[in-house]
Amino acid sequence: MSELPRRPISIWIAQILILLTSILLTLIVILVSLREWSWGVYETSLSSIGLFAFAAAFRVVVVSLFVVAFLGLVRRKRYGRWLAVTAISLIVIASIGGQIAQPRGPLEYYQYENSAERIGGLFASLVIYGLFGLLLYRLIFGENVNEFFNSSSTETGFHEPPPPEAYLADSAATDSTSAT
Repeated sequence: MSELPRRPISIWIAQILILLTSILLTLIVILVSLREWSWGVYETSLSSIGLFAFAAAFRVVVVSLFVVAFLGLVRRKRYGRWLAVTAISLIVIASIGGQIAQPRGPLEYYQYENSAERIGGLFASLVIYGLFGLLLYRLIFGENVNEFFNSSSTETGFHEPPPPEAYLADSAATDSTSAT
């Protein structure tokens, strides 16, 4: 019986990141949907209800991506690996997009007061995005991650016990008599 390899640290980090993001996204989806519905953002016309349904379905699909990616990583499924790569890429793209085109909202954005703060913020951003890139690289090309996911595909679920000692002794006696 082969023993499965231990879960690599990059898988642990991806699972934690995806789980926290899926919890946060679930809360946001619930609150935004309730707010839109209760405030009557959409009129009672058929096109407005369709728009609300489309927006809600899109949000549910995005949250489902994160949940399925997390469960796939937990169960050592290959689709979980690639959904995790997709989910983390979406996090990075949304983060970069949020910095470039700052969305409007009730909270104000922090403005750097001098060049030292700007350089420090730029350096911190480069470190964070570099760590995201390293995580994605390890998930895609890491040898221990490949071994982690490939070992589950060779596992059939049937654990065949070793042959009895008498069978091994008989086969060894047969081999020694045939050699002479």
